[in-house]
Amino acid sequence: MKQNFHKLDLSSGAARTIQIAIALLFVTATLIPILGNKTVSAAQMGTRKVVLSDSKISATGVNYTFTFTTATSAAIQGVRLQFCTTPLGACTGVAGLTVAGSNATAATQTWTNAGDLTDNGSTDQGACTENTNPAQEICLDRVVATAETPGSKVFTLNTVTNANTQTTVYIRIATYSDTAYATKVDEGIVAAATARQLTVNGRVQERLEFCVAAIDDASALPANCPAMASTTTIDMGVIDNTSISQSPVNVTATNGSNDFYGVAMVNTNASGGAVLSYFPEAAGSGTNELRAFRVAGVTCNASGTDLTDQCFQSATPTNTADTFTAGTERFGLAVACIDTTQGTTANMSGVTAYNSTDASTASAANCQNEANTKFAWNNSGTAATIASSSNVVDNEIVKLRFGATASATTPTGAYSVTTTYIATPTF
Repeated sequence: MKQNFHKLDLSSGAARTIQIAIALLFVTATLIPILGNKTVSAAQMGTRKVVLSDSKISATGVNYTFTFTTATSAAIQGVRLQFCTTPLGACTGVAGLTVAGSNATAATQTWTNAGDLTDNGSTDQGACTENTNPAQEICLDRVVATAETPGSKVFTLNTVTNANTQTTVYIRIATYSDTAYATKVDEGIVAAATARQLTVNGRVQERLEFCVAAIDDASALPANCPAMASTTTIDMGVIDNTSISQSPVNVTATNGSNDFYGVAMVNTNASGGAVLSYFPEAAGSGTNELRAFRVAGVTCNASGTDLTDQCFQSATPTNTADTFTAGTERFGLAVACIDTTQGTTANMSGVTAYNSTDASTASAANCQNEANTKFAWNNSGTAATIASSSNVVDNEIVKLRFGATASATTPTGAYSVTTTYIATPTF
């Protein structure tokens, strides 16, 4: 029997389709064993970060707090940290950075099952090469075989030494279900950076504001030196032997006083404080007792003890001050009080010799009108301290009271003395 054979025309469309199908079968047959033998890689961690306690270049003892979200339900018995210059590829260590001797802080660790991370510290095993690369790798063991619930995990690696340049370090985190670092569970990468510091310079300039004036007893205290009155005359009116006249002296129809008292305001940022001192100016004419309360141009007793010349006997410049008695001729100065209501500090205090018996710091009339019998006087041309502070002073006002009493033999006349005040800050 004759058999008929048909020649296959490979140029036809049907033939080409058959060729493609055969080729796909070969490819599929080739891929099947490959896919079947592929090893599944670790799961990618969720949200993750590392927080540095200090980003300063070459800082030591730095804490690196890691927070990451695990994706796989499995035991976590090992955590491997690699500190690299890149997130992927071969891990090149970061210059100057070292984790040798670091350890995990138990207080910050959060796990589903209790168990702290501790430094592996043993010979290299599995994926862990801590001992081979101590400057850039650390492995932490956690011997807890119970599976961890996927979720946020936190731990702190402390005593890290930062990189010695301004750079970024990529930290590759991998968790393992065993302490031999053979079975990886989850992995992820975080980044941190060391950076240069900013140094900010500035300067507070030295400052001193100081002013002296005579102000009316009824006037409000000035808020600062620019608001200080320019008046400088204090008139004590009639001084007799029946009382101790003290400024401010209330005005009457017959005494001629002006009801003024003296003030010295100090404002300085000197950290060492300030000293307020004074001296009486020498009279331009006359003889003897030129720095006393006196009548201009007259000749007074050289000893200063005469009760019949036209120079008042001065209070002694001792550390305890004189206690005046009406009728016993004396003239002197006292610090009535130090008012602190205009500023923010209360640092100045009067020295003992010039402290009056009024301890009030109120700005009301009682501060300058309180009865007082203690005064002192500086007869020299060298400044004597009347108040001081050991710290900054903000618009504190030293209230100055002058006191005088005549003796029965004190001659009539217009008596006067001019005082100069000096504020000396120590910066």
